[in-house]
Formats: sequence, C-alpha cells, structure tokens
Amino acid sequence: VGVAASNAFHVHIEQNGGFFGLYSIVEQVDDDFLKRNGLDPDGVLYKASGSNSLGNLRPNPTEAGYNKVQPKDGSFAELIDLTNGINAGNPDRDLYLFDRINLPAVINEMAAHALTIHHDRLPNNYYVYLDPETQEWTRIPWDFDQPFAVGGFLTSSHYNSPLYGDSEHGQNGPGADNYNHLYDAILDNPTTREMYLRRLRTLMDTYLDASTGYFENLVNTTAAQINADAVADNAVWGAGNINDGLNEILNISLPTRRSQLFNTYGPSGSGLIPNAQPAAPSLTIGAIDFAPVSGENDEEYIQLTNNNATAIDISGWTVEGAITHTFKPGTVIAAGQSLYITAKTSAFRARATGPSGGQGLFVQQWDSGQLSAFGETITVKRADGTTAATLTYEGTDPGDLTGDGVVGLDDLRELLIYWGDAASSSAGALAADLNGDGTVNTPDLDIVRDNFGKGTPNPAPTSNPDRDVDVDSNVDNPDEGETTTPATDDAAEDNASRDPEPTRPSKPVAPTFNPAPTTRPKPASPTLTLSPETQRAAAMRPTANALSLTRPGKSDAPAADTPAREITPARRFNALAMRDKR
Repeated sequence: VGVAASNAFHVHIEQNGGFFGLYSIVEQVDDDFLKRNGLDPDGVLYKASGSNSLGNLRPNPTEAGYNKVQPKDGSFAELIDLTNGINAGNPDRDLYLFDRINLPAVINEMAAHALTIHHDRLPNNYYVYLDPETQEWTRIPWDFDQPFAVGGFLTSSHYNSPLYGDSEHGQNGPGADNYNHLYDAILDNPTTREMYLRRLRTLMDTYLDASTGYFENLVNTTAAQINADAVADNAVWGAGNINDGLNEILNISLPTRRSQLFNTYGPSGSGLIPNAQPAAPSLTIGAIDFAPVSGENDEEYIQLTNNNATAIDISGWTVEGAITHTFKPGTVIAAGQSLYITAKTSAFRARATGPSGGQGLFVQQWDSGQLSAFGETITVKRADGTTAATLTYEGTDPGDLTGDGVVGLDDLRELLIYWGDAASSSAGALAADLNGDGTVNTPDLDIVRDNFGKGTPNPAPTSNPDRDVDVDSNVDNPDEGETTTPATDDAAEDNASRDPEPTRPSKPVAPTFNPAPTTRPKPASPTLTLSPETQRAAAMRPTANALSLTRPGKSDAPAADTPAREITPARRFNALAMRDKR
C-alpha cells in the first residue's frame, strides 16, 4: 500500500541437521531500511517502546517511553517539539500538522492499520522519523503481528471503529490517556480527517473488496508455502494448528471487517466512510510561480485545487512538463482544498510572502525539474495515464531586454550599455538588473548567457512595412552569426500563404497569495550611428562573423537615413567571461 515498513519472511531453521522450527525474519529499522525507503539516513529516529502508554506522544516525553535510535546525543529536543506541536493545548496545532507532519505517509499508515484491524499500535510498536531536509515527521510501523483480529478486538465498536486511536478510542478503552496523540490531532482536524477517510476508502476498494480477492489470495499462497513447516513446528513446539489460523482469517475476520467498513461505517451505514472515488476526477491548476520575487528557484510552486464535492486520492498520479513528479501514496486533496507542489518544501515554507509556511497549506516537494520562465504546459495525469488537468502559462522571457521574444545579441549589448549602473539610476538600468540585486553586474550577465537563444520571436505587425522582414535566424548557435535580408515579392507571397503564427497563451489569473513577478520597464534599443568606414568594413566581413540589418526596400549600401547595425557575435564579447571585480 506504499507504507515504509520492514520486509519480513518465513525461514526454515535446522539445528545439527534436524528441524528446529518455523521462524520469521524481520528487517530492522536502521540506515539500510531508511535508504531502501527513500529516507535520509541522517534523519532523527525514535522508537516508541515504553509501557503504561508513555510512548503515545503525550507531552514531556522521556526515556521511559522512547529509545532515541539516532543520533545518540542524549537529547530529546526534537521529540519534545513534536509532542508540543501536536497536542491539544497548542493553539497552532492545525498549522503544525500541515507544516511539520508528512501527512500522506502518516495518513497512509493509519489507513493500512484500520484496513487490517491491527490494534497494537498506539502507545508503542512504531518509530517516528524526522527528515532533516523537509523537517517533517513520519510514523514507521513495527511489530505488525496482530492484524485481522478476532474476538473483542473485532466485534467491539470501540476497536473496530475507523477512528480508533483518537482520544475517544484508546487502546485500553475510553477515558484514559492511552490513545495516540498524533492520530488524535489528525482525526480532530476536519480536513486531515477527510483525507484519511478517503485514503481508507481507496485501500478498501483496492484490497478489501471481495471482487479483488487480494487478501484471500495472499493468505492462501502464504499458507501453501509454509504449511509443511508449520505442521512440523506445531509438532515440536505446540504453537498451534495452521488451519485454525486460516479459518479465523478467511471465514471470520476478513468477511466481518469487509462488512464493517463497507456497510456499518460506509455510505449505507453511519456514512463515516465516503463512497468510492469517481472514476475520472479532475483537478484545477491554479497559481504558478515560476519567477519568485526572491529570485530563489527553490520557492517555485504549482497550486492544484480539488473543486469536487468530495476528497480526491491522487496517489500515483503524475505531473509532466519541465518538472516531473509522482504523488506519494496517501496524497489526498480534501474537497475545495489545494495542494502546493514545490521545488523545495523548506524554501516554500520560508517564503517572505504567501503562500508560505504558517498558513495551514498542504505542500509536497516535486521529484525533479524547474519551471521554465519562458512558459510551458503543465499536465496532471491520473494513475491510468488519462489527463486530469492541463494548463499552458506564458513566461516572462528573462534576459529579453529588447522585447523581441528571443534572448540574443541585442539583449547582450543592451546589458553592457548599463553595465555597473545602479538599478535606480535609470529605467534602462532597472530593466537590465535582471536578478533584482540593485546593480547591473555579473549575475545579470549570467541570466542572459544561460537563456541565450531561448524564446519565441514576436511576429512582426502587418501594419508596419518597415518591420515586415524575413529573418533567417540561428539563435541556437550564436557563434555562427545571424543575417537578415530584405523581403522579396516572392518571399512576401510565400509568407502570405503560410499558416499564421500561433498566438501565445494568456497568463493564468493569479489567485490570492500569488505574487506577481516584478515588472521592469524595457528601454528601447539604443540607436548606434556608425562611421562610413565602419559600415564598409562590416559589409566586407563574412556573414558568419557579423549580423547586418537593413530595412526592406532600401539598398544594401550604407546610407545616412538607413544606417546598418553591426552586432558582433557572442564570442567576440569578452563580457561573456566577465566577472564583477567591484
């Protein structure tokens, strides 16, 4: 189901050549376990192992309830922060849940336990892990040895309730502090409770529904593998008849649990558990911040909103575009709520302006990539590959100082005109200060260099014949130069027969908290007046080493009213290797 849990398997043990017994080997929760499950091995790890419910994440944790596995520093500071954050006395308890708890992982673990009616998990038999990068806590199950219970644990509404684990459904009965305080915080919050119940319904439909036969097949296959050893083990140790256990699971616990969750607590019963998720739910792509005002790419985000009337489980769904992401198991967006996927969760929560941390926002870090500042299409796909949402946004073309749609030599020259100037000194310098640090300097040159050749040329307006030119550009390799030639009548006719240039999509409407990128005025390109000697020299140069521009309908020969503009290719500019020495 996607829970980070220990591997376990049966082993046949012999001693001195004779059968000794049937045992289980269970993977320890250690560095290797963390790496295998994609968790940072340098994270903080505690094991809840105390008696008398002292390991149920109540305030003031001590060694009586926990063992600090790593680091071995003797400090319980991280665990104290967790228990203070999730307990009912904290007025910011709900904010702590969204900022400091790995909600998909914890919700998924809760749902898996409830599905299999495993009760021995509230004051002990689990680890809590703190990721050093995201600063989010995760629960890791341990000693999962009592699923598919029978007797009172199966029949009592106190234990079989999907809400088992909150303050009204403790492990030793109601009224005592033997519940799990993290479970209680999640089940007390309406949004996270809705997320949990939707995830539980997903697991029910995937694994517990009788039509799937999942558990029946799993139990029967395992029994067939170990049956001979189980019979021999019972003969040696009297551990019990394997057929008795099979009967309890297949004929008592499984059908009873199926009826409880689908009927007693389902839509036809109390209605606590929702209906099955719609077959093809859609999402809405909202705000996209591809150019954070801080200049930090790690603060980029995409907002995904669930406008459906019910929570939507998007576990295993994907995002495609310049960024790629597969949503973690347990990722559920409550009805009318949003999920923000971001380059880095810690950077998102540290944003100077919203959306950010401390606002109760559901956030998940995407797997890889960076949003294009030139615009692109973002697509969200369901687990079956069908499209759930798509949006094309228009970027800001960073480095396009001249506004022609492409970052090229004109923009490099424009930058050098204002080199070293304070951004406040003129409108041109303000536009050339691309990174917003107050000065036109090396970081701005880096932006032009990194984006050189990118963009889509703006189509020339048909009402201005002086700009109706046929341009043969080579923006992908500026070292080979670029030339333009006057448009001939044949070329004009050919252009007229072509399909019109596609229009660029409009920018999405920015919702609340979406910071609009800083807009700086773009100065007009400077007019360069070249001497006749320079013009003649430029005309004699190979086209690979110069770009000459002439207006259509005019002679190629230099004239006073139509000055040729010479632009030296990028490799001739020592400024490409410049570093600000000031």
